[in-house]
Amino acid sequence: VLYYMLMGEELLPQSAEEPELKKLVKDRKWIRGRLRKVREAGVSKEAADLLNALLHHDRHQRLTAREALHHPFFQRWTQ
Repeated sequence: VLYYMLMGEELLPQSAEEPELKKLVKDRKWIRGRLRKVREAGVSKEAADLLNALLHHDRHQRLTAREALHHPFFQRWTQ
């Protein structure tokens, strides 16, 4: 959802079937390419960092929803 809000397009192609989606989600090179596209689009550093943290491949390093809400991206509106 965050990717869509930032970029105006979906992270994963709608036309992709489930096996292809599973492959893309695990493809770190593909994910890095999408994150590079976000940075090149001029999205704020905080937004790009949050998206990167939410898309981290290792679930143990990925932000939880609670941690995401405390990310600097959201802090500017809560202070």
